[in-house]
Amino acid sequence: MNEKDKYDTYCSICGFPIKKEQVGICIDDYYTVDFEDRSYITLSMHLCLNCWEKVKLNTLGGMKKAIKKHNEMNATDRKEMMKK
Repeated sequence: MNEKDKYDTYCSICGFPIKKEQVGICIDDYYTVDFEDRSYITLSMHLCLNCWEKVKLNTLGGMKKAIKKHNEMNATDRKEMMKK
């Protein structure tokens, strides 16, 4: 069996190959806006269970939590984070 045949897809966040049972969420053919390129695109993504958990944790608490997290980080950390 070919190494590539062991997996069904890969995570769009961490980039690791995953099997169907390791997919946390699948977004297929979702029409969205790419603000950087200023264009409309069709988005398809798969997220592994670990990355999907991180996304869910980051959305809990909404804007209030996001602002608190932002204020707790220093400017250097934010700049480094945005480079990744």
